[in-house]
Amino acid sequence: MALYDTRGEAFKFWFSRFWTKTRQYDNAKVMTPLRLAALSDHDRVLEHFLAEVGNDMEAKDEAGRTALYWASELGHGRVVDILLNKGADVNAQGGYDGSALQAASVRGHDKIVQILLANGADVNAVGGYYGSALQAASAGGHDKIVQILLDKGADANARGESTAVLYRQVHLEATSKLSICYCLGVPISNMRQRMELHCMRPCYLGVM
Repeated sequence: MALYDTRGEAFKFWFSRFWTKTRQYDNAKVMTPLRLAALSDHDRVLEHFLAEVGNDMEAKDEAGRTALYWASELGHGRVVDILLNKGADVNAQGGYDGSALQAASVRGHDKIVQILLANGADVNAVGGYYGSALQAASAGGHDKIVQILLDKGADANARGESTAVLYRQVHLEATSKLSICYCLGVPISNMRQRMELHCMRPCYLGVM
């Protein structure tokens, strides 16, 4: 556990090099053993530190990210489960993306998204760069997550920093019908449909 002793010389030696190499554009350099275990996907180490008195799993780094946020962003399902079972705040706000749900959504971690939603994540929470989890998933082009969020009641009309949600919703609803028209040569007069077809492959259904 010496490498997790954030006050020790061994930690200072390896962590600065690791961070510069893997997260060179990330200015958050204050680390706790819990956050380090979460981002490293070391579930057993995480459980060890959770059992110790005084370790706060809700502690945030300079960017406002908790251990749960880190695990969600990086897709570490086992770590996410452990933290939630220990009572981690699933709706904690902070970080570039705004929340753990938004961080998982924009990066395409659909299983993490489902775990967070099953544990009470607010599907319409607003914050971060994208505005909402739906807008984050839309900006990332993750149609499966978009559908998961919509099925859980995500507001497709919510305002936020990203406008991609409208395009992705149009894509989900119109792809099948428009691709058939395109393949059969049926004229499409609606401008929004024209925009959709412009972004599609020459023939979505594979008909030559």
